[in-house]
Amino acid sequence: NAFCSKMQATDSVCSKCYASRYETMRPTLHNALERNDRALSESILPIQDLPVFNDLFIRGNSFGELINDRHLKNLANIARKNPQTLVTLWTKRKDLIKTVFSNFEKPENLQIIYSSPIINKQSRKPVFFDKVFTVYDKKTAINNNIEINCGSKSCMTCQTCYTKNDTINIRELLK
Repeated sequence: NAFCSKMQATDSVCSKCYASRYETMRPTLHNALERNDRALSESILPIQDLPVFNDLFIRGNSFGELINDRHLKNLANIARKNPQTLVTLWTKRKDLIKTVFSNFEKPENLQIIYSSPIINKQSRKPVFFDKVFTVYDKKTAINNNIEINCGSKSCMTCQTCYTKNDTINIRELLK
């Protein structure tokens, strides 16, 4: 993904990307992610070709970043096809989110989390986003008395990101 590659070369949180480490260690994972990225970003898929889930929640992008508007619209359409499932999507692409959802209705069950690009710097919640996720190093968190409210070891037990709740700012320690 061109956006990810560009961001990894900066001093952003992307320079510490866990996804690229796992993809390197697991070639079959890399191939599956690449195949899914192509399928979701090349064209708007017909609704009948989109998956049906029997889950309370899914993560829209667990590795990488949105590629283009077609990728985002396909994820939104997956949410539309699965109204019983909360689809959570992390992204730094606030420009893309704003452009798409200014003209394309955001489904109620699509929760978009803005990933603060800079470690130790919480961003403001952009338009069309539901939450902000920020990573802190341990020293900064301790020195500034920052409440870390992301369990970061077990999303299944924490659920802060995967449920509709009053928490807007999610803070995690750098792994």
